[in-house]
Amino acid sequence: MDIVSHNRHPWVLVVDDHDLSRHFTVQALRQITDHVKQARNGREGIELAARFRPEMIFLDVHLPDTDGFSVLRQIRTSWPDDTPEPGFVIVSGDSSINGDEVGAICTITKPARSRDIKDLATRHLSPFRRVEEAKDSSRVLLPSLRNIFLDDLEKQCPMLDQHISALDWRSAREVLHQLIAASAICQEADIEFYCRLMSQELADSCHPKKLSCAYFGLLRAIDQFRQSSQDW
Repeated sequence: MDIVSHNRHPWVLVVDDHDLSRHFTVQALRQITDHVKQARNGREGIELAARFRPEMIFLDVHLPDTDGFSVLRQIRTSWPDDTPEPGFVIVSGDSSINGDEVGAICTITKPARSRDIKDLATRHLSPFRRVEEAKDSSRVLLPSLRNIFLDDLEKQCPMLDQHISALDWRSAREVLHQLIAASAICQEADIEFYCRLMSQELADSCHPKKLSCAYFGLLRAIDQFRQSSQDW
């Protein structure tokens, strides 16, 4: 495998299976560097890390084929001795996850803020080269994120229906967790509110009437979001 030479430009790798979260992180990073690669699972992340030798890796904990900590260990094990090890940033929706235990730079809880991602990357990449914020960093990034969110809703909502019908509360909460992060990124407060309400109800007593009210509130919020998106 050929190793990409980047004596002048440090690379950043984002490993995240959630399309919206990954896209959001990549867009934030591309406001300070054009050299960003992305992977949808652990295998792709390990392959890209071996090829591009990134100086920094944003690594989601929950991946479809493995967990982020296993990916981190595999990358470290195969990393050449004569090359500085990348700085790892652990990304998770679970605030109890602690990246310090594996020697990560820090842990970011989803949904992260664009400014926090950029500041963190700027501080870490500065020793490799001068990092300056792009001139067009103030441009509005929301429309493309909204399109991804719409696609995500089309996939996630039927899954949520299936899990609730099967009384599979754990799986339903996992879907809601993804929707909470996505709606927060897109600043869709109503969708986020009802997702959190449903998630809390599923974690507690799961009163059918309260769950139904929250669920129909979510459906109305999603329908309003779809209608408003047609005007963009």
